[in-house]
Amino acid sequence: MNNLPSAMKLAKRWLVWKSIPNPDPTKKPRKVPYYITGIPRNGALDTPEDVVQLGTFDEAMRAMDTGRYAGLGFALGADEIGNCWQGIDLDGMSKRPELQAIAASLKGVAYCETSPSGDGIHAIGYGRKFDAIGSTSDGIEAYSGGRYFTVTGNSLNSLHPFDLHDFVESELRPKRRVPVINTQAAGVAVEAVTAEQVADLRSALLFMRADDRDIWQRNGHRLKTLGDVGRGLFLEWSATSEKFEPLDAANTWESFKPARTSYQAIFTEAQKLGWVNPRARALPNLASVVFGAQVFEAPTLSAADVRDGTASTRPLTELGNAQRLKDIYSDVLRYVPEIKAWMEWNQGGWIWHSSGDSVRELASVLPRMIYKDGNCFVDFKQAEHFAKWARTTSSARTIEASLSLLSSMSGMRLSLPHIDADPMLIGFDHARQVIDLRTGIARAATPDDFITKSLAPCSIGDAALAVRWLAFLEQVFDGDAQLIGWLHRWCGYLLTGKTSEQIFLFFFGLGANGKSVFAETIRHVAGDYARTVASETLTATKRQAGGASPDLADLIGCRLALSTETEDGSALAESLIKTITGGDAISTRKLYCEPVTFQPAFKLLMLGNHRPIIHGADHGIWRRIRLVPFTRTFSEQERDPHLLETLKAEAPHILAWMVSGCIAWQRRGLADVPAVVATQTAEYRAEQDIVGQWLGDCTTADRASEADAGSLYDNYRLWAMNAGLKPASKVSLGRRLSERGFAQRKKHGRRMWCGIALKNHFGASLS
Repeated sequence: MNNLPSAMKLAKRWLVWKSIPNPDPTKKPRKVPYYITGIPRNGALDTPEDVVQLGTFDEAMRAMDTGRYAGLGFALGADEIGNCWQGIDLDGMSKRPELQAIAASLKGVAYCETSPSGDGIHAIGYGRKFDAIGSTSDGIEAYSGGRYFTVTGNSLNSLHPFDLHDFVESELRPKRRVPVINTQAAGVAVEAVTAEQVADLRSALLFMRADDRDIWQRNGHRLKTLGDVGRGLFLEWSATSEKFEPLDAANTWESFKPARTSYQAIFTEAQKLGWVNPRARALPNLASVVFGAQVFEAPTLSAADVRDGTASTRPLTELGNAQRLKDIYSDVLRYVPEIKAWMEWNQGGWIWHSSGDSVRELASVLPRMIYKDGNCFVDFKQAEHFAKWARTTSSARTIEASLSLLSSMSGMRLSLPHIDADPMLIGFDHARQVIDLRTGIARAATPDDFITKSLAPCSIGDAALAVRWLAFLEQVFDGDAQLIGWLHRWCGYLLTGKTSEQIFLFFFGLGANGKSVFAETIRHVAGDYARTVASETLTATKRQAGGASPDLADLIGCRLALSTETEDGSALAESLIKTITGGDAISTRKLYCEPVTFQPAFKLLMLGNHRPIIHGADHGIWRRIRLVPFTRTFSEQERDPHLLETLKAEAPHILAWMVSGCIAWQRRGLADVPAVVATQTAEYRAEQDIVGQWLGDCTTADRASEADAGSLYDNYRLWAMNAGLKPASKVSLGRRLSERGFAQRKKHGRRMWCGIALKNHFGASLS
């Protein structure tokens, strides 16, 4: 795989596949695609749900290492900026000499490799979308979505994936001829369609899965009314399925009956799946509407009254106003219902309009637009309707009503969890640029990224120039290279929205030891992605079920949650900690706002002079804790009063250091816990195991012995009180004894614990 183009390796489009025997022994085995998680890829393709499950090249290679898969796959289709990964498949070249000339030309313009059969070529390109050329007997296929290609790495050249659009249209499509056979039964009327309608049908069919037999048959009945034209479309669309068999498709076509709904039903169903007619009217931008460069064409309405809308104007109603605003702002404005706020794409980035004043200012163009529409009518009465409505629209009430309707329209609403959602993208430079954390490469933000947060630096510096920061780490951790390297990767990991490590860090140490400076520096670099969490949120309190929890709601989209100065004697909210570090979804809401469920993307960092109490002894809580000791105490003479200011000035370089840490984390992870962290965490766990300490002090493990449950609890309670500790309840003690493998039985009406004996009987003094 060393010869694969770097652009393909960097793209998050990778799959794996298994070879499944074909039920028909005369046919080749099927190559069934799987996501790198092991889930079969059998849902709708090229949807957000599908694309988010595609893996990186490294993830796919790790899946291959398991030995469960036969090969790698690369998903074709649109990426986040709208360009398409394309593919051309030339098959059976040894039996088709005409394909060899095509292959020679193709190898001169795009990356090519030998197909798994050894008798074909796969070419991978990147560029514009084109209509698919499906499988037929000529051995030529071409796709810009809805398929995946197997990848062998047996390169035939060293070219990069160039745009294949022109090659497909000029070299391949003219060679494709759908056989024209008169298959229409006598006496059945054939609907006439134009070339444009055929193109629209071809476009709509690509949004529907030919793999689904119900959809496949339903569309066959619909296309039957088009006769041979419909047959050609049906066979071409059928060829986009991995299950396509030309003879079966042709025979099935013969069995179809013309549907009552006709071919028009294909458009309706495709629109529900997201298809937009390519011949739909283009909407103008704000400048063209306001300054008269163009007048948009609204859908034709058969209405006698201009107030109900015409072919070129919207209705003179609040709903019509909302439609006008959508015409202008559909690409640059979104309403987020969970927080009742608008966001606008402005000057290369998304900005928030929380107060609503800015959005009302955007809507202030409405009166002028309506007056302008009225000037198009020579009839005075008709023009007067527009003038009156323009004056009405100038009122605050009408503006508010129009915006309210706009906020409920399809395409204008965006759910909060979809904002700042890509775990491997992070914004900087006021969200006008993003860093792809898979590669560490920055690029301009696009509207579809929906990035609203920003790191503090406006540029990415040079990690080697973070001189004071690197010296600070050496001083604070006494040159512990293992610990510094591990924290380097953790700082890179926190840039991502992933929580796969399922850990949180606790910085512990007394005095002036640098832990606060470390945390504050990272918080500063993280900018909008960091939030400070009150220690009370993470300690055991009684949170009202269903109540507003703005402290948690503020963490949506964040990458760092920082909690400082835990109080002495406070106990950790263990259930909440498990939830927020384990990747489970959290339901929360802000004051007076709708509830929202979101997937935590933040990494928790706690620091303080006092370690919180952890009651649980189970692996579920302790596997998540990493106690990082800050043992160095700096004297007054050693302290630099301007240190934090100096480190903040190095923020661009520290960011570069963190990005390099992210690349290192993707290679190595954080499983190699530094020795000092492992030791300190183990000691912390032993200190928190109160029941374990009591068992060691007051009992012995003896398989032949048993102890009365009441006496055991009395002994434990007195021991805890003498040690200045709050004893757990009898039920809690029983549960923890069970967790340690002790069994209980009844003897003469009393409950006895088996395998344990008391060394002494504090309980006697309590009876």
